[in-house]
Amino acid sequence: MSVAHDHPSLAGHFPGNPVVPAVVILSTLFEAFARQQGGGVALEAFPRVKFLRPLRAGRGFEVRYQCSGEKVNFYGTQAGEPLLSGSMRVTPRDG
Repeated sequence: MSVAHDHPSLAGHFPGNPVVPAVVILSTLFEAFARQQGGGVALEAFPRVKFLRPLRAGRGFEVRYQCSGEKVNFYGTQAGEPLLSGSMRVTPRDG
């Protein structure tokens, strides 16, 4: 997955050297997880997240997920190097 150079959040976020804001990274990784689950989950919280390096716009990254009930641990890499790690709480989506 990646965040495009023209993403609206990047305007003014370090001009000339755009860094993807944390909230955009977390939103992107949750949306990817939700798609994997068929869209049947809602995000409750991100109780723990550690960013290990900045993510530059347009550069791809990968995330692995490990589910244990409503807790989902994740580990992200970019070009094989650690990018972020953490956990999120999800619940089944109604309807």
